[in-house]
Amino acid sequence: MWRLVAASRQAFARYRETQCAFISSLGGGAIANALHMRRLACTIDLNNERAASLSKGIADLPRH
Repeated sequence: MWRLVAASRQAFARYRETQCAFISSLGGGAIANALHMRRLACTIDLNNERAASLSKGIADLPRH
């Protein structure tokens, strides 16, 4: 099971990197700080979405 968790974490990290690089590229000729902030905002949003998804996914599991 832990291998699945590790694989899922790695897949999400690759997805986040690719998605946020794409979002950053849409900034065109913006200055570096603006592009960096855009990328960080993307990372935060995707991390928050992932946390919410994981929380929802385990909500019905029994608690020990």
